[in-house]
Amino acid sequence: MYRRIYLIKRKPGLTHRQFRDHYETKHRLLGEKAINGYGLSYERYYLYPMTSDGAESIYDAVMQLRFPDRDTSARCSEARRNNPELAKMIDEDELNFIARESCMQFEAQDSFSKLQPLPPSDDVFRVVWFARHRSGMTHEQCRAYYENKHRLLGEYLINGYAYTYDRYYLHKIAPDAPEPYYTFIMEMKLPTRDSFDQINANIVADPTLRRFIVEDEARYIDRASTVYYRAEVCASALEPLGLVPAG
Repeated sequence: MYRRIYLIKRKPGLTHRQFRDHYETKHRLLGEKAINGYGLSYERYYLYPMTSDGAESIYDAVMQLRFPDRDTSARCSEARRNNPELAKMIDEDELNFIARESCMQFEAQDSFSKLQPLPPSDDVFRVVWFARHRSGMTHEQCRAYYENKHRLLGEYLINGYAYTYDRYYLHKIAPDAPEPYYTFIMEMKLPTRDSFDQINANIVADPTLRRFIVEDEARYIDRASTVYYRAEVCASALEPLGLVPAG
């Protein structure tokens, strides 16, 4: 599987609500035309402060495209280039609601934890973290430490409270592309906001555990630059691959 992640900021002068409404009522349809027949999923994560008085998110949305493999992603891009009318519509519409000069795109390597099953919920709560490797550590060293050590601590903390615990490690899309500022995006999907609050309460109630978490995080990430937000997800219903002719 191959994943592309886009970090998107809204055009100056638009509210987050206006940005989201335009994406979901107009631009989403263009994206689906370009992706259908190639993509496995097309998801928009709209980011919000964790509290009503929290700082505004650094990005308005995280858009994720998932393909069977890199070659299929390349064929999707080629098909768009070979359809100048659709490509023009997409490019022109982006100018209506996106600050394109502030947006970034990356390849992502996935890592998913297997947590114990929980009953379904109608009030799912998602949290998304952006984290950067600490000074003196490489991207790969950060990933290795997280996956081999800190991941186990995370699973211990959230098992029984969360549905998913996923890490997306970001890589530049071309040799001459800029390096990603953030090393990875971490996502948790929980039954409710109360589930998330209970995890935090468990940590606060155990000073030894809290100190251990802080110390271990300092071994592989730059805690000062780490940010996290509540996310609301809109997912497109793409046609199953094989039923839509590609091209």
